Amino acid sequence: MTLAAGHHEPFCYIAVGRMVEKKGFTFLIEACGILKRQNFDFQLVFIGNGPLEEALKSQVQNLGLVDHIQFKGMIPPNQMEAQYRLADVLVMPSIVDPSGDRDGLPNVCLEAMSHGLPIVGTNVSGIPEGVVNGKNGWLVPPSDPVALAVAMADAIKTTQFFDMKKAARQMAIENFSLENNIRALRQLMEQHRQKH
Repeated sequence: MTLAAGHHEPFCYIAVGRMVEKKGFTFLIEACGILKRQNFDFQLVFIGNGPLEEALKSQVQNLGLVDHIQFKGMIPPNQMEAQYRLADVLVMPSIVDPSGDRDGLPNVCLEAMSHGLPIVGTNVSGIPEGVVNGKNGWLVPPSDPVALAVAMADAIKTTQFFDMKKAARQMAIENFSLENNIRALRQLMEQHRQKH
């Protein structure tokens, strides 16, 4: 662990979700191929499974990324905290799949931020609600492995990493905590009651 930068050695990305097209994991693996060619020292951990798992594993093999990418399969929700602690950044390369299917703001995003992980995500569907580019993460266009690799490299190189971790945690607490949502709902109900 390099304390100055506040991240693990090698830098560790985590990607969580069902292995289906809308998650954009093929673009993430391509981006890892670019990082490897640029001699970055990194690890990527996939958590989850699904119909594309074998294809993704073949892609990792074909790109010579076996030493950089591991597949951990499904992990029970109560064991995810340990996984987040081992990681530096959550990558959410979501796309809109050909049928128009897309993610909302994935819960995984909020969980990771509450553990202080900045997000590298695409500006698709709900992700920009939780990720402010340059503050608590990086937003890139979907289906663009080059842009994704640039953002992932920025995460390794930034001197602001500690601030981004703090901002991620803050964003999760301020905007998405259950208490805050209940408080906001209660205020709305009070206002409604006073009007009627």
